[in-house]
Amino acid sequence: MKELGDALSTLLARVAGFFDILDLSFLVAGTLNLAGLYLMLVAAQVPLPPGGWFEVPLVLVVIYGVGLCAFSAGRWLRAWLNRRWLDPHRTLDVEHAIPQLIEAHGLDQDLRFQPYLRPASGSALTGFDATASLRRPWRLYTRLWAELRHDPSRGPSLHLALRYWVMTATCDGLAATASLWALGVLGLLLSGFGPLRQHWVWVVLGAVVLGWVAYLMVLEANRYLRSQHEELVASLAASTARAAPVPKPGDSTPEG
Repeated sequence: MKELGDALSTLLARVAGFFDILDLSFLVAGTLNLAGLYLMLVAAQVPLPPGGWFEVPLVLVVIYGVGLCAFSAGRWLRAWLNRRWLDPHRTLDVEHAIPQLIEAHGLDQDLRFQPYLRPASGSALTGFDATASLRRPWRLYTRLWAELRHDPSRGPSLHLALRYWVMTATCDGLAATASLWALGVLGLLLSGFGPLRQHWVWVVLGAVVLGWVAYLMVLEANRYLRSQHEELVASLAASTARAAPVPKPGDSTPEG
């Protein structure tokens, strides 16, 4: 029975890994982009190629690829908006957010993270930028994820942090999708596309709404990113506090 349980657990882990590859954050944006393109082709009365049995896997691959492109474009769009208006002081960047959170949660004296916060004194490393390599912010960020993954008791916290990552990526993809179709609709209107020109007021209003949706998605992505950073550090702080011995009431440390 134990071997059967282990085999079943391995099978479920493989199935879960397969669905992790088909990330929801990519599928949502890819589906919306492809659906919008299909509706626009139908409205323009463009003849579509006949479908067949190969259509379903092909559409899934296209959806995933388009969603991945939308996610990448949305991340660049959010970074540009943050630098320009939303976060000019770059408080959301890893090199600013993570060290401040580590200090706020009392982990700045933790030996696991001290080498990443400042160059180690008396380091034996030599060569170009040897000590500075210890201060790379993405190394600290990666170490936080590694600490969380290798702590079996922090499974719920790991799933929550991953959930925040997925929601951030989903909002990035939706921001790029809304921006793309707002520009696309306005471009068709300016090019003199007949059906849109007859209702140009509603077209402009729809483009404005899509632009507002893109802005809201960027704000939501920033909010989920803050929650992800907070959860990463707070989870490790909670596990460290739980591992530390709790003094009993009435205990005192003898002097001298």
